[in-house]
Amino acid sequence: MPLLDWAARYRAGDTPWDLGGPHPELVALFEGSGSGLGHFVAPSRAYVPGCGRGHDAIALARNGWSVTAIDVVQDLQTAFPQDFHRSGGRFAVADALQWSDVPFDLLWEHTFFCALPPDQRPHYGRMARRLVKPGGWLLSVVFPVGKQDGAGPPWDMSAAALAEALGTSFRLVEDRPAEHPGAWRPWAERWAGFQRV
Repeated sequence: MPLLDWAARYRAGDTPWDLGGPHPELVALFEGSGSGLGHFVAPSRAYVPGCGRGHDAIALARNGWSVTAIDVVQDLQTAFPQDFHRSGGRFAVADALQWSDVPFDLLWEHTFFCALPPDQRPHYGRMARRLVKPGGWLLSVVFPVGKQDGAGPPWDMSAAALAEALGTSFRLVEDRPAEHPGAWRPWAERWAGFQRV
């Protein structure tokens, strides 16, 4: 979908993927329920592609992460509060698939992979291999699960499809139903954790 279409969706408030706050699964990980985010990696450098209004990126920053949040819609920069920037966070208007930076400890995935046409998924894998350092993590809200109409965005997503895009440079460590799914979403969600080898 072209940049102008995404920008128009935000201007019109036509953003059903936006939960209005951080994903409940991420909040639960910060609170230590389930495995806890610390089970994966201590707060360090995080990359959030297709960040939208930044709810997840802001939550990561408020919990000690140095966050780089990327989106193609320039107007979204106003959604980021001053404490995000004071904590070392940065928002950039860019193509997240082309971003180049020193390696990150965490790539947080939520509604970016499913927004890509399936033929763009290999580019996602190249991005992840380039940006996640060995031993680092890609943590994902896998959504939508079981969407069978073949249309998108969002396109159907699974941990297996994500694993295929990532290739052998990542090892799937956890794949389970989301314990704290986003409210009002019409399709199921799962949770997946991949470690860069």
